[in-house]
Formats: sequence, structure tokens, C-alpha cells
Amino acid sequence: MKQVDFPLAAFLLELEAEDPAFRLTVRDYGRIHAAMASGGHWNLSRLRHTLGALLVRDMVKWNMSYCCSNK
Repeated sequence: MKQVDFPLAAFLLELEAEDPAFRLTVRDYGRIHAAMASGGHWNLSRLRHTLGALLVRDMVKWNMSYCCSNK
């Protein structure tokens, strides 16, 4: 899988650019791809929760950003 073929590549690259501490690995991309391939109806809430579960390494930081962005 080439990065340009990945549906969220631009979004994830922007996250990496905004936060120097945020770096995705090949394994992260694989896990996101597997989750998205699981099927079902995707909406913003499901995507947010899925990415959070797969990528967040600091739950306190995630909870703060989630609460602030969920107005």
C-alpha cells in the first residue's frame, strides 16, 4: 500500500506537521487500514473514536482535545 493511496494520508500528514511529537509508524497505518476495511457505516464519531483508540498514546491529552473539540 502506497501512502498516496491511503484515504486519510493528507489528514494524518497534517497532524504530524502540527505536532512534532506525533509520528505514525507503518504499523499505525496498517492498523488504521484494517479498521477502515472492517466495513459498516462510517461517520465522524466512529472515525474519531477509531483513530483515538488506535493512535493515542496519552489518554489525558486525548481526553482534553476530545472535550475541547466536541462543543
